[in-house]
This record gives sequence, structure tokens and C-alpha cells, in this order.
Amino acid sequence: AVVILVILGVFLFTAVIGIVAAVALPAYQDYMSKVKVSTALIELAPLKLKVEEYYLTQGRLPMENSELGLDDPHTIAEGNTVTITQEGLRIDFNEQTPGLYSETLTLTPVELQSSIVWECFGGTLENKYRPPNCRN
Repeated sequence: AVVILVILGVFLFTAVIGIVAAVALPAYQDYMSKVKVSTALIELAPLKLKVEEYYLTQGRLPMENSELGLDDPHTIAEGNTVTITQEGLRIDFNEQTPGLYSETLTLTPVELQSSIVWECFGGTLENKYRPPNCRN
């Protein structure tokens, strides 16, 4: 009888661990994807500043990477790339960012009273991975 109880206990323990893992693993993967998006946005800070400086000196927004002296595409964290498009700065997430592969996030510069304000609603990235101020 004790052996049967031990075996049932092992099966029950294994089932509980399986259920916990099934819930925790996707949540952890989503969390890590959000971290990678935040990291990419932090790395854009110097590029956003370059775009703003270009706007102040040239009176218009740049239309391609070469206007800021950047490679096309410009590589940032984890091999993700940034390309200047007519919409703004587009981040392309690559295969090194699981869960985000081939997704994009576009930061759009908006001219507001002779300065630039950045919006981040563009691209194909799901809302659940975007920072709260970038969700539609």
C-alpha cells in the first residue's frame, strides 16, 4: 500500500510540475520578448537625437540611413536592424529574438512647434510586446 501511495505521489508531483511549467514558460518568454523590445528602444535614443539634430540643421527629416552617416541597415542590439524610412525609424527584429522574428516597430517623428515628438504605434509588432505608451 505504501508503494502505491509513493507511486501516486510521484505521478501527482510530475503532473503539478508539468502544469506549472506549461503556464510559466510562455509567460517568461513573453517577458523576455518585452525586455528585448525595451532594449531596442533604449538603443534608439542616440539615433533619435541624430534625427532631431538633422531636422534642426536641414529643416526636414532624413529619408534614409546614409543621410545620418549610418549603414543601411544599421545594426543594434542582438543583431536587430534599424532603417530610416518615410515613416521614421523602423526596427526589424531578427531570428536572434525568438517570438519577435520578422516583426517590426516604427518610431515616427512628428513635427510639433519646431520640435520633434516621437510616436511608436507603427509596425507589425503585437501590442502585448510594446511598452504601454506605444500600444494602439
